[in-house]
Amino acid sequence: MQSTVDAETRTFILSGSGQRDAWIGRYPIEDYEKWVRFYAEQQERYAPHAQSYQPAVDALASIADQIRALRI
Repeated sequence: MQSTVDAETRTFILSGSGQRDAWIGRYPIEDYEKWVRFYAEQQERYAPHAQSYQPAVDALASIADQIRALRI
């Protein structure tokens, strides 16, 4: 999974590929924490499959500093 920040549009982008297809989602910076919580909760809720959510957690963590900078 990959993540990028678009400072001009104040959005972040998550993209990845599953077993059958690729996907991309663009979200407002204001929703960043919501998505961090969502993937953390998925790991807790579905513990046997927690590793499948780790790429999203890692991708979101990789842009944390950029997100914080945009919120200042």
